[in-house]
Amino acid sequence: MANNTNRLGLLKWLPVISGQETTIRASLLRSLLFFLSIFYRIGLAWKSRRWQRPGTVVKLSVPVISVGNLTTGGTGKTPVVQWVCRELRQQGVKVALLSRGYGQLEGGGNDEALELELSLPDVPHLQDPDRVKIAEIAIEELESECLVLDDGYQHRRLARDLDLLLIDATCPFGYGYLLPRGLLREPLSAIKRADAVILSRCDLVTDEALAEIVSIIQRHRRSSDVPIAKSAHSPVALLDTRGTRRGVEQLAGRSVVAFCGVGNPTAFFQTLSRAGATVVEKRVFPDHHIYKQEDLSDLRQWVSALVDSCVVKGESPPSLVVTTRKDLVKLHLAQIAGVDLLAVEVEIQIFTEEQAVRELLMQAANSPA
Repeated sequence: MANNTNRLGLLKWLPVISGQETTIRASLLRSLLFFLSIFYRIGLAWKSRRWQRPGTVVKLSVPVISVGNLTTGGTGKTPVVQWVCRELRQQGVKVALLSRGYGQLEGGGNDEALELELSLPDVPHLQDPDRVKIAEIAIEELESECLVLDDGYQHRRLARDLDLLLIDATCPFGYGYLLPRGLLREPLSAIKRADAVILSRCDLVTDEALAEIVSIIQRHRRSSDVPIAKSAHSPVALLDTRGTRRGVEQLAGRSVVAFCGVGNPTAFFQTLSRAGATVVEKRVFPDHHIYKQEDLSDLRQWVSALVDSCVVKGESPPSLVVTTRKDLVKLHLAQIAGVDLLAVEVEIQIFTEEQAVRELLMQAANSPA
């Protein structure tokens, strides 16, 4: 629960961090957070020097591919991890996925593990804060030929053969500051470690904003040979709790209520609107939220009150409750207050530099130990 509490706190602080709150109190808080970020930067510098010492980085006997980001919060990383693993499996590579395992559920695993189990049934997913330990298990017991590190950009204890850096175009650089003043885990100079950069959610920003983001990345990448791929998270289906798929076009023209517990809820709601849905009410939970009985009761009361209000006004009530697949796997509900509950299945679509990224991926997967 500690992770959930921390993420809920971050959600409450976002208006201050982003500058949306313009009160004197918010300005003073931003000054305090900037002061604290100085100590965070000092800690980063110390850790960076530590990884330069001989013997501190572990080199494995199989290739390691990392997918990660510079900011805390959601960058849409899971669909990219799925894309990487599928590309490797299509080439016959026996791959295993390693992650830290935030927000463990009862019985082990977390929401991302459940989601990835559905989308990648032939890819073992091991979770543990000690990723060296589970890497050795994947190699020795599962005979994995390649390992994919989920959220591995800052996990530098394991040597990697390819670093894929994911940057969310809707909030690319964490409001320009390191934690806790902003959302940056590392300064922008860390972009130079990336072998390829994938810009996500490019369809949700203007061409001018996208050009500015690319310009900043170009200034920090280590060479012009590092590709900058543009991508979008495209809804491909609607899922119910049994895994039955419906056409995503069923969202078009429908009034829905929506809720989610993801790192970038705004992007999720924008995806629904772009699919043609009218989101009449929305609720946001912290990233990796573990739904308790009181949450479910609250959701039922919320949806029921909306339906009753529409009936009183003589309006059509919302016809769907929509969430993310990451949330649905933790709920096990077919309906909320008599309204069908569905999740939007999202896949990454890379529309520039896809071949360049794919070639780097296969070169890394086939690199000698």
